[in-house]
Amino acid sequence: MDKHIQTLKRVSSKIDEHCVKITSGQMDNDTLDLLKQSLEKYTKKSDDYINFLTHTKTAEATSELEEHTKFREDFVYKVEGLIRLSIAETTGFRPKPTLKEPSVKSQKKTSKKSLSKASLRSSNSSVLRQKAKISVETARKKLEFAQEESDLLTQKAEYEATCIIEKAKLAAKEKG
Repeated sequence: MDKHIQTLKRVSSKIDEHCVKITSGQMDNDTLDLLKQSLEKYTKKSDDYINFLTHTKTAEATSELEEHTKFREDFVYKVEGLIRLSIAETTGFRPKPTLKEPSVKSQKKTSKKSLSKASLRSSNSSVLRQKAKISVETARKKLEFAQEESDLLTQKAEYEATCIIEKAKLAAKEKG
């Protein structure tokens, strides 16, 4: 799971860099293409991660699958919105959206044409907050697992020590 998460973090960081360039007005000729390529790579890596989580039959994997799917839907939608906005600003052409708006009930539905650079920057910071939240939750789960593993190893050591003592007592009884 960690391998997938690290790969997704690396690719999404590249996407964030490209988004910042675009929203801050530092976009060059290649930035939009690089953003599209990075988004495509993110989608493929995300598909791999979703496939992995789907085949991992644990409660943690199921929970992570649900969180990642919601995050991905929102993240991809916002990045594609930025791409559409950038194309519209540079060419005057407004392409048709490729994805529906995320189905988050509490989210206000924003007109795709009215996305401003400020709202996209806000979206980027929201994405970063979500990433941080996921990282914290992942770290918490790892700590819980490590504590549980430590408890099990302690129990195992106590059991083995008890077995050794009982064997020694049995051997002493047989001699005496």
